[in-house]
Amino acid sequence: MQAANQITMDAVVHKNRLWVLLGDDLSGGDTTFVTHTRRSVNTTTWTSPTNQPANNTPATAASYTDVPLGVIIDFDNVLYAFIHDTTNRRVRCYKTADEGDTAWVAAGDLSSGQGARGKANWYDLQGDPAPVIGTAEGVWALDVSASVMQLIFPMPFNQDNCRAMVARGNRLYVSAGS
Repeated sequence: MQAANQITMDAVVHKNRLWVLLGDDLSGGDTTFVTHTRRSVNTTTWTSPTNQPANNTPATAASYTDVPLGVIIDFDNVLYAFIHDTTNRRVRCYKTADEGDTAWVAAGDLSSGQGARGKANWYDLQGDPAPVIGTAEGVWALDVSASVMQLIFPMPFNQDNCRAMVARGNRLYVSAGS
């Protein structure tokens, strides 16, 4: 499934398939990556959906561990991909309800030079269930009805913020950098 020039950035189960978000190393030196998804029903046979999230804009980083390229979340039977656009210093959200077979639709974006680090299913500012991501700048929720990212918990900038996130009950636990 994974070639020598690829890194797995994230994985999630969506509609009875395992989905992975991969970064292809275009430079051969772990500095320029393009993200794409693959899916499998049995972890032996992997296929690419007809369409991919984002526009294959290369992301540059000192190494694949330097800047996270993205996360994927299953929320309310929709697959969301939060892809880091290092050129424009943004995290762009894309969604697909049909497993990427027709198109991924833009679903909001936010300003972040460091990319999405953690993920959870929690709540937006209106109290509605929502996919949530963490960045070096804080915790963001996607208002799925308006396709708008909301900063729900600002944090002092630290590249190690939000590397781990988990929702339990009515609480969201987020790791903070020091």
